[in-house]
Amino acid sequence: MSETHSSESENPIEVVAPPEILIDSIRKVGTLAASNIQPYKDASISIESMDPELLSPIALYILEGGLEKQQKLIEFFLKNGIDPFRLDSMIKYTFEGETYFMVPPIVEVHQEEDGGTYSIIIDGLHRLTIAREMGRKCNVVIIEGASIPPHALPVRWEDVNLCENVPEFSKKKRWRDLSKVKLPEGMSVDRDDIDPRYLLYRDFSSLGSNGIRK
Repeated sequence: MSETHSSESENPIEVVAPPEILIDSIRKVGTLAASNIQPYKDASISIESMDPELLSPIALYILEGGLEKQQKLIEFFLKNGIDPFRLDSMIKYTFEGETYFMVPPIVEVHQEEDGGTYSIIIDGLHRLTIAREMGRKCNVVIIEGASIPPHALPVRWEDVNLCENVPEFSKKKRWRDLSKVKLPEGMSVDRDDIDPRYLLYRDFSSLGSNGIRK
């Protein structure tokens, strides 16, 4: 079921998890605080083409270096016959001598306290930023019905600042007030091993993530 694309013998791109297996893997994603708490276990999950303008970022900043790397990756994928904005699987690729994994950006649909329903970009902000700048739609994983909300509140695209360096903690996101969240059994804010503001952070390491976003 795997497929390899390469213009040359180096830098192969291989599909390692087609859509149905990718969705099953997403259902098993835990949180950084508790791997046994799986927010997406019973959620509705689909892969859809979306206009980035209709999505809400979860961060107040984006790094210049991250955009530059993502632009290089997009050029690399296109050169090898892959449109990164139409990705519907997990792929494994070798880039500049290192091996990585990539999935479509992940978006959660949530209703917030203001009564609005937002499609929140949980992962993949750099790629969606470039798609937005190019006027391109992008395939995303849409998740509805997660059992716990994201760790931060949605913001507008206009609120996102382009930064050379990571901003101070208070300026990174609009952190969610955990006192207003009904935490599942086994999840507590009274821990020494993790900042409470990251308590709801999804653990995407099984999908190739390197952990908490810088």
